[in-house]
Amino acid sequence: MRRVSSWLLLILLSGFCLPKSAAQCPDRPESGTVVNDPFSLSAQNGSLSAQLVLARSVDNNGYTHYCYKYNTPSGIAEAPTFRLNPGDHLLLDVVNQITGGNSSKMKMNMPAASSKTCGDGGPMTLESTNVHFHGLNVPPVCHSDDVINTLIQPSTPGFHYDVQIPLTEPPGLYWYHPHIHEFTEFQVNGGAAGAIIVEGMEKYRPEVAGLTERVFVIRQQYLVPWIPGPYQLTINYQVAAFLAPKQPSR
Repeated sequence: MRRVSSWLLLILLSGFCLPKSAAQCPDRPESGTVVNDPFSLSAQNGSLSAQLVLARSVDNNGYTHYCYKYNTPSGIAEAPTFRLNPGDHLLLDVVNQITGGNSSKMKMNMPAASSKTCGDGGPMTLESTNVHFHGLNVPPVCHSDDVINTLIQPSTPGFHYDVQIPLTEPPGLYWYHPHIHEFTEFQVNGGAAGAIIVEGMEKYRPEVAGLTERVFVIRQQYLVPWIPGPYQLTINYQVAAFLAPKQPSR
C-alpha cells in the first residue's frame, strides 16, 4: 500500500509541471560534451549590475527546470557567476516569469509580518520567489538578504537588490538561490542557483596566485522535488548520470 501511495503522490505532484513551451529555460549542454565554466560577470569600479529573469520549463525527460536567465550579446546565459571584491555592491534586478501553471493553488498564507512587507507581498506559492545570498555576511534587511518578508511575484516589474559585500568578507566561493519559505526546494532543485566568488584569496594564500581556476556547480535534481526517486546529477548543467536509488527490500 505504501508503494502505491507513493506513486499516486508522484502523479499528483507531476501536475505542477508546465508544458515545455512555457517560459522556456535554455537547453542544457549535450551529454558527453566538455564541461565549460558558467558565464562570468565581474564588478567594475566598485559595483556589479545585472538583471536575472527566473523562468521555468519541462525537458524531454520530464524534469521541471527553473533557471536564472541573463541576456548577453551572444544569447542567454544561465545562472552567471558573480565575481566581486570586498566592499563592492551587487546591484541585482530579479524578474519573475514562472507563470502559466496551476501551482498557485498550492500556497501558504503567512501571519502578518512584524516588519514592513518587502517586494510585492501576497501569499507564498510555488510561483513566488526571492534571492538568498548564501554564506555572505550581509544583513537580512529589505533589498539585501531578507528572505522572510521579501516576495517577488510573477508578472510584476521585478525587484531590486543592493547588496554590499563587507570589507571584511573572507574571499572564497558563495552562492545565490531562491529561498521562499516552504517552496525553496522546487526552484533550487530545479537548477535556479549560481556561484558568487569573492576575490582576493591570493592575499591569504599566495601559493594559489596564477593557478588556473575552474568553477563547477554540481546539482542534483529529483524528478519530483519532494520525493526521492529518479534524479539527474549535473555539472554546470551537463547531465553526469541518470540514477535511480535502489528500492528497499521487503
